[in-house]
Amino acid sequence: MSQSRPEIIKTLERLEQEAKDFKKRLLELCWHMRGGLAFNEVMQMSVNDLVIINDIVKGNLEIAKKTGLPYF
Repeated sequence: MSQSRPEIIKTLERLEQEAKDFKKRLLELCWHMRGGLAFNEVMQMSVNDLVIINDIVKGNLEIAKKTGLPYF
């Protein structure tokens, strides 16, 4: 499969944005963990582990919303 130069540039820009978005999500996860996980630890986790932790965070956010308890 061959791409033209503009197509390659567009693909590289898309991949760069995806990498930035992924890094942002990982840093947000670290923030939610309040120091329980360092960024370098999160970077070494499997996708499955990240999905599980993210689900736990989402669940805790929902509980905080429903109960009115603070979510720090």
